[in-house]
Amino acid sequence: MSNVYGKYIPPAGGGTKYLKLKDGESAKIRIFSDEPLVRNTTNLQGKPQTKYTWIVYNHDLNGAQVMDQSVLVYKSIENMALSPWGDPTSYDVSIKRTGESTATRYFFTPMPNSQPLTAEQENSCKELDLKKEYPNGILVSEAYEGQAVPPPTEEKGENWAPTDEELNAVGF
Repeated sequence: MSNVYGKYIPPAGGGTKYLKLKDGESAKIRIFSDEPLVRNTTNLQGKPQTKYTWIVYNHDLNGAQVMDQSVLVYKSIENMALSPWGDPTSYDVSIKRTGESTATRYFFTPMPNSQPLTAEQENSCKELDLKKEYPNGILVSEAYEGQAVPPPTEEKGENWAPTDEELNAVGF
């Protein structure tokens, strides 16, 4: 067997299953999930945090992705949903990241003249299963109806990976 080190270049960020933006990057997405999953977790320092997770279609990469974010992103999407723009699954959004670590901010801009997702795009989104990825998550509607969000578990979903913010916070 020949030595492949130095020949093979791994994909940046470990692949494209998760929406990961670096400082200054943006993406054109469509939120596919009717509602996000909410879950309690801990960061790499062991501090509790609440995360919200959506399936999105990333037009820039031509594929479905998982967007796992904080309450601040949830509030930004909620603000769009309660604005004249309405249901965020009905239009495309430009998402832009600025800053690093605890100074990270995301900015959302609704995009006029958005076309509906094609059947192929919708099918790629339907292939992702948030409950499988995050078994301790519940839908926001279930939390609203009084179901308690489960506490963090030691077990991670089958494709868990620390966020860029978590890695930066511990010096990676």
